[in-house]
Amino acid sequence: MTGTADRDPALAEAIADSGEGELALVAQLAENWELPAGFLGRARIVSRFGDIATLRVKREGLEALLALPEVSWAEISRPVTEQRPPDWPQEDTQEPAGGGDLRRPEGLAYGGRGVVVGVLDWGVDFTSPAFRNESGQTRLLALWDQRHRPAASASASPGAPANRWGYGRIFSRQAIDEALNGEDPFAQLDYHPGDADSRGGGGRWRGSHGTHVLDIAAGNGRGGGPSGVAPEAELVFVHLSRTADVLGTQNLGDSASLLEAIDFVQTLAGDRPFVINMSVGAHGGPHDGSTLVERGIDRAVWMRDGRAIVNSAGNYFAARAHASARLNQDGEHWLDFQVPHHDHSNSEVEIYYAAGDSFSAEIYAPGDRLLARVVPGREASLELEGSRVGRVYHRARSRANGDRHIDLFIHRFAPGGHWKIRLVGDAVTDGRFHAWIEREKGPRPRFLADDRTGTHTTGTLCNGLYSITVGAFDAHRESHPMGHFSSAGPTRDGRPKPEVTAPGVGILAAQSTPPGEAPGLRNTRKSGTSMAAPHVAGTIALMFEAAARPLPITETRALLFASLARPEDDQLTGPAEIHRLGFGRLDVAAAVAAAEQRRRADGSEQASPEAPVDPGWQGEVSDLLEAAPGSGQVPGNHGQLLSAWQQIPERHPQIDSESLLLDVAELILRQLRRSDDQSEAHADAQRPRLLPRSGLPRAGDVLLRRRPAEGIHYAGLITSLHSAGDRGELLLDLVEVPYPGAGVRRAQRRYSTGARVKGDAIFHLSAADGWVNHEEIQG
Repeated sequence: MTGTADRDPALAEAIADSGEGELALVAQLAENWELPAGFLGRARIVSRFGDIATLRVKREGLEALLALPEVSWAEISRPVTEQRPPDWPQEDTQEPAGGGDLRRPEGLAYGGRGVVVGVLDWGVDFTSPAFRNESGQTRLLALWDQRHRPAASASASPGAPANRWGYGRIFSRQAIDEALNGEDPFAQLDYHPGDADSRGGGGRWRGSHGTHVLDIAAGNGRGGGPSGVAPEAELVFVHLSRTADVLGTQNLGDSASLLEAIDFVQTLAGDRPFVINMSVGAHGGPHDGSTLVERGIDRAVWMRDGRAIVNSAGNYFAARAHASARLNQDGEHWLDFQVPHHDHSNSEVEIYYAAGDSFSAEIYAPGDRLLARVVPGREASLELEGSRVGRVYHRARSRANGDRHIDLFIHRFAPGGHWKIRLVGDAVTDGRFHAWIEREKGPRPRFLADDRTGTHTTGTLCNGLYSITVGAFDAHRESHPMGHFSSAGPTRDGRPKPEVTAPGVGILAAQSTPPGEAPGLRNTRKSGTSMAAPHVAGTIALMFEAAARPLPITETRALLFASLARPEDDQLTGPAEIHRLGFGRLDVAAAVAAAEQRRRADGSEQASPEAPVDPGWQGEVSDLLEAAPGSGQVPGNHGQLLSAWQQIPERHPQIDSESLLLDVAELILRQLRRSDDQSEAHADAQRPRLLPRSGLPRAGDVLLRRRPAEGIHYAGLITSLHSAGDRGELLLDLVEVPYPGAGVRRAQRRYSTGARVKGDAIFHLSAADGWVNHEEIQG
């Protein structure tokens, strides 16, 4: 049941709107629950991923729906946009590919056969030879254009799946091939990628975003440019649109249409493995993976093996859209930001801080005019000269993560200029806060003060536990510097994002047919993390083929991350730079080799060795889970972390006789997927899975260390990893986790460059067993 006090502020804004029609929601529902018959005609469930669902609700039925005990909480569908890349010179779009443009290593045996690559984006040129086979037929299984048609006119062409989503038009492979055989394929299909195109410098058409992205991931090289990473994969494309308004060619997508697009791809893929690329995003939200759309993405890849979703990290590193600082008791802090004059779009500033703190917030319009003061649990309208220019909400508890949440909405045509938020620490135990700016479109408001930072600048959608997030580096330069725009992590709860970097500067790929011109061979260069992500999506398609079995998402992540080329030492220059680098640079050949090696191991008796665990671990780990304070919260914002995990299997893989790794991400997600099914099989599936003895530790794992006479003497959450080069060592940066007998201590996160710090951990490399023989750094 969603109460009004902790309701999503954006949902409250939508309810206050006097408009008519349906609202698109993302909600957490009781497992296997269906809408009562009394909601027929007033609400419907569109797509579902476990307990996360998208819905359409008529305004007159909204309050009744939110009052149902089976509806845990709901969020209004939030807009997403393309990750607009910086301008790149386009004087010669037909220039030959250079060494930095080649995406597939020479001699690579795999092309993504039997794997579906889905791209959720805007504008695909289905006439491009890059997306057609040797006979000229399309490689697309289907194209779903979510625009144009209201629900009453939703359609699907012959051979396409039924349009159970209720909007847009679905074009089957048959319909696309028939259009390709016609004189004007675009007119015959009534779809043109130019609808999503725009002009750049000098009036030249840039080319649609989606065409460029799809070619990088899976183009076949027949379009006049370099081959994509997975040229033999089958393709699905979804042209995104807003669910709240599906009319108009320039409409972008939102979180509900995004989840429904994922549902569409999985429907088309059937039993085949698939990887989805989402070079889309926004910048608001808590940045800790707790939004319902991110939880839906996590469930989509968790529910079945052989699935992966890849996100671009965002191009916000230098956007001045994030600020953070720390308040002391009774202290104050001013957040200054500039709103463009004559602004035709709504803007939003969100602030998150710990539940144990209490701030008051004052909102000042240009000219230092105080408009409102709010404390936790309050909201206020912003009135200026008799007109409402915005509203501010101060939630005492966010349903997403349990934290405090200040959400300021500034309406279109509000006064431009220097706005201020004054924060006062009324009751402070921690004091840290993070703020992000979001807007619908156009020039972005920017933070002005020195507390703006480049860290924590990843996009809204890419902070989940199991999505794979990609930053951009420049492959044209020998030193592989990061793109100046590429966003930095970590997530607000301390996990590394992005995890991977890939080429994303000056990427040569297919350019869509401009409006009014005939189809042909065109290529262009674009830059952005949007261009980096499809390199990784294509690589995962190759890994799925090489593995010859559906890989669980945890295994896909482990194989990919362990294969990365480690960052250069000269790139580790400070916290912001470190958190742009992830675990390393994409190495396509090494990732495929890792999947091949796993396939060979699957066929031997030596695969995935498990060492028996000293019986002492059994009780000690159970005690750890039972004694975790409150809801088991590790420093950060996942209150769900260790709670409710009371049963530990008799045997666990372990690193060595005195240390054990818990895969915390799995613990979190398994708890979120709990149900009332208490069958033996279900209970066994719900138990935490631990890393194998020869497994590589990963950020987000919890390391437990035991002294024989004392039991577990510390636990640490791994926040980052650093290779120690020729010494054959792996250094783990840790933050303390509460454990029995230790009391509750708040850990201070450190952003290490690989320096040895007391309390961190080292694993030594063993040729026979991998990373083993853990030791604690004592000084």
